[in-house]
Amino acid sequence: MDYYEIIVKGHLGDIWEEGFKNLDLILRSDGDSLLSGYVEDQAELYGIIDRLRDMGLILKKVHKKE
Repeated sequence: MDYYEIIVKGHLGDIWEEGFKNLDLILRSDGDSLLSGYVEDQAELYGIIDRLRDMGLILKKVHKKE
């Protein structure tokens, strides 16, 4: 498992967090949202990215923490 930080444009409400149960949601002061947590493998990561796209969200950054 690897730890990832994913930044999307805009603040997500609490209802959005339910779709990402294994990730923590932080609403940043710059107006963006940070989803962070452990991801099992690349398939799960791409699933998360696909869900964000399907929600119409703008992906700003995906970062794997070492």
